[in-house]
Amino acid sequence: MQPEKVQVKIFSQGTPDVPGYVPVFQRWIREHVLDELLIDVVDYSHVVDGPEVTLIGHESDYVLDRAEGKLGLLYASKRASDPKNGAFLGAIKRALRAAILLEKESGPTPPLAFGSDKIVVRIADRLNAPNSDTTLEKVAPSLRESLSQVYGATPFTLARIGSPSDLFGVEISAPGAAPLGELLARLA
Repeated sequence: MQPEKVQVKIFSQGTPDVPGYVPVFQRWIREHVLDELLIDVVDYSHVVDGPEVTLIGHESDYVLDRAEGKLGLLYASKRASDPKNGAFLGAIKRALRAAILLEKESGPTPPLAFGSDKIVVRIADRLNAPNSDTTLEKVAPSLRESLSQVYGATPFTLARIGSPSDLFGVEISAPGAAPLGELLARLA
């Protein structure tokens, strides 16, 4: 199964000034920092345990998200956009690249820093990918293949998360994973 609308969340370490990233995302639009059409930035920092700052794009969105009290960068594809890499690998690659770019940004203090040992992958398609063990069985081979390219020899585990009413979600744990830059370099 190769879904079209994949989400990847990479978790942040520390407590950065998230609203301070609004001008960073605005500059990314002006300077075409990412290789896609970016449209607008929305500050949702008043929302508790939800999206705080969203960079809206044509193909995908990048969200500094605090769902369930856990801050991270949530990449959300809106349509199939990477036929060469597949849905999962393409989404992971874009999320890693954006996280690395955010770590390099100067300005907001303390700066964002992301861990590499845990990510969440979701499929935003409740009709074709309900949050069930059956969906996990269908997507696991493709997801494992993508994650093997990302993590290399580092062992990882998959665990379905959420309730049946939530989007299908899998938490990937890879204790001892290489830093984000090394993970992205493996996908070059």
